Amino acid sequence: MSYCRGLRDREVNQVDDSYFNSLTDAQKSKVLGILLFKASDRCYAYEEAQYFKFVIRTNDADGMKILKLASFAPQQTEASKAIIDSLDSKEVERLSNTEQFSTP
Repeated sequence: MSYCRGLRDREVNQVDDSYFNSLTDAQKSKVLGILLFKASDRCYAYEEAQYFKFVIRTNDADGMKILKLASFAPQQTEASKAIIDSLDSKEVERLSNTEQFSTP
C-alpha cells in the first residue's frame, strides 16, 4: 500500500492529449479525480481483495464495517453529476490506460 501512496506524490506537469485539453477546467478536474480513483483502484486491487477475503472468512467486525462503507457510492451534487455526464466515458477510459494516468 505504501507503494501506491508513494505514486500519488508524483507530479504531472503537462497533459498532451487533445481530448483532455478540449475540456473545461471543471471537466478536467472531474476527469483527474476519476483517473486517480481508477488508477488507485488498480494499484490497491490485490491487497484490497486479500483483506476483504480475510474479513469475510473470519467475519471480522471492524473489517465488515469497512467493507460496508467501501461498497457505497460517494454522494454527488447535481452539478457534479452534470459534469460527469458531459464527459465521454470511452475517452476517460482510454486516458486511464495511458502511461501518464495508469498509476496514482
